[in-house]
Amino acid sequence: MPYTIEARVQQEVIQINRDKKTITVKDLISDKTYEEGYDKLVLSPGASPIRPNLEGIDNSNVFTVRNVVDIENINSYIKQKGMKDIAVIGGGFIGVEVAENLKLANYNVTLVEFANQVMAPFDYDMAQILHKEMVDHGVELILDDGLSKISDGYITTNSGRKIDAQAVVLAIGVRPETNLAKEAGLEIGETGAIKVDSNYLTSDRDIYAVGDAIEVYHRLLQKQTRLALTGPAQ
Repeated sequence: MPYTIEARVQQEVIQINRDKKTITVKDLISDKTYEEGYDKLVLSPGASPIRPNLEGIDNSNVFTVRNVVDIENINSYIKQKGMKDIAVIGGGFIGVEVAENLKLANYNVTLVEFANQVMAPFDYDMAQILHKEMVDHGVELILDDGLSKISDGYITTNSGRKIDAQAVVLAIGVRPETNLAKEAGLEIGETGAIKVDSNYLTSDRDIYAVGDAIEVYHRLLQKQTRLALTGPAQ
């Protein structure tokens, strides 16, 4: 049985008109805008990758990972340019997975992590198993050091170390996409993400929010937190 869901791509919601219960949509192909009404609205804008303000950060060989298009861009770029050395900045879930896949594709991979371990949610001693696994598979692992500068053909770390890298993948975290919610006057939580109750309802009783854009209650820490992971988001 079909779900009768109408999916509209290349169209961006640019405004929520809570008083009229409509959204303003911009067609990115024709550049025209139109309004669409709603009874209930669900916001799921996700989160955008963080780009630190560093020298060389906007170079064409510097990539972030958010969706399939990003992966395709990285893949085609490094293949077209015939690159061998790639630096991954950040040792979280995304950074480790990117490093693994690039290594499997036979690239020289260096992973740079500012903290003293990859995968911050893991205990330090458990992370050593991950460190050994990565090193055993040929990943150059640099811990306790951060990215300082991106140059032509190499990166420089905070400690002054220079690492060959014709391409750089940034995976140092994300920030929730809250612009639409803020502009609509929806309440933003203490973590900077959209505030919702236990039913994912925002401060507007007809608007829900889910995914990486919201904050949730952490039962162990007993406080609000952001949990930008696929499983919980879905």
